[in-house]
Amino acid sequence: MTDPIKEFYRTAPLDLSCLSDLPHRHFRLFLQNGHFLKIDDRIREEMRLRSWLVRFAPRDVYYSVSCWLNPEVLGSRYGTPLTNNIFLSSDLVFDIDRSPFTIQNLEDAKSDTLRLLEFLRANNYKIRYCAFSGSKGFHVVAHDPKRYPCPSPYDREKLAIQARLQLLERITAEGIVVDRKVTSDTRRILRLPGTINSKTGYICTILDDTRLRLPVKEILKSVPRVSLSAPRIPVWGDDTPLRGSRIIHWLLNRFGVRLGAPRFSYASYITNRVPGIGRMIPFFEFPSRMGLARAEKILREVQGEYNLSDIYLFTSESCISALSLRTFQYRRTAKIVRASGSRDYGSFLKYRHQFFRVGSRTDCDGRLIEPAPLFVRILPGDEPVALQFVSRPHGELLRSFNVPVQKYPNAHGWGDVMMTHTIREH
Repeated sequence: MTDPIKEFYRTAPLDLSCLSDLPHRHFRLFLQNGHFLKIDDRIREEMRLRSWLVRFAPRDVYYSVSCWLNPEVLGSRYGTPLTNNIFLSSDLVFDIDRSPFTIQNLEDAKSDTLRLLEFLRANNYKIRYCAFSGSKGFHVVAHDPKRYPCPSPYDREKLAIQARLQLLERITAEGIVVDRKVTSDTRRILRLPGTINSKTGYICTILDDTRLRLPVKEILKSVPRVSLSAPRIPVWGDDTPLRGSRIIHWLLNRFGVRLGAPRFSYASYITNRVPGIGRMIPFFEFPSRMGLARAEKILREVQGEYNLSDIYLFTSESCISALSLRTFQYRRTAKIVRASGSRDYGSFLKYRHQFFRVGSRTDCDGRLIEPAPLFVRILPGDEPVALQFVSRPHGELLRSFNVPVQKYPNAHGWGDVMMTHTIREH
């Protein structure tokens, strides 16, 4: 007989638009044999996920509430390489359940779900979706407005957990009952909307406010359900990989390394694009063997020729780096970078971004390879400060690293500077 789970996933409308940053999500299947299978693949679109679901016909399908640089090899916090645990961001996730599975308990869970939605919206949290889990309650997923610009992925994750615990205290004070363990856990996996809940056969279904306010009996009538009485797939399925090789992509698909490379390192970088406006600031990078005196001479010449604002000079074991906060269009920025002889000019033309390392470099086990760049000095610009238009977000970020950035009256741009987290083969 035909397997109802497999048949469902052949044609099920798997809408993944409710998930932000899809390529950095980890997916996991709960198989008929009672074991979990981590999807050893980078899921970028619906058809790729469908191929896994049709092949394995899993009892349940989950995705990670957090985004990871290498989601297909996500490991535990301890005992696995750092490269398998590079935390990028995380949704705010709430699980509202009432046991056992009864109409009245679902009504109670729905009441708390509505109150939670009201609380989140009143506090300007953007709701990604609200869904009936298919069993004892509801899931609410919201965007986290906070940013955690720490170079260390472990520190970012710790700050995210702390922020969730603080939010839980406020929600609990309102008398709203949610599962605290789910919300505070950045490693949590959540049932994927549009997939089967094997406990009941109901489909985990996204609900708008109108449907959510209906009586539970009416909601259940509108939720699809799959009959699971037909024979299922064999207990031991084919769990060989769907592809023979795997590629780890850097954030934004800028660079890549091979898995299993003998030497590679992790570091965090900021980009030179100014958020909120279509402009950028120039970064400069020279080999450390050039020496500070020569690098400073070159920077002062470029500063005078292009009327750059103050230049902030840094040094590390591997290079001498610098930046000016003055903003320019792309072509002008490229001209300035080329005139300086900065060694990243070629990659700037290729990727239309520059990258400035702000964190330490560590190996796959978190051991220090090279400390973060050290601030050396400021090279003052000749043009009056009042005439300089500079990047406010980059200036604020430098101040957070204890760099003595002066106040500029004409600072523009808004939001957070984009930080990228990279694994690099050597």
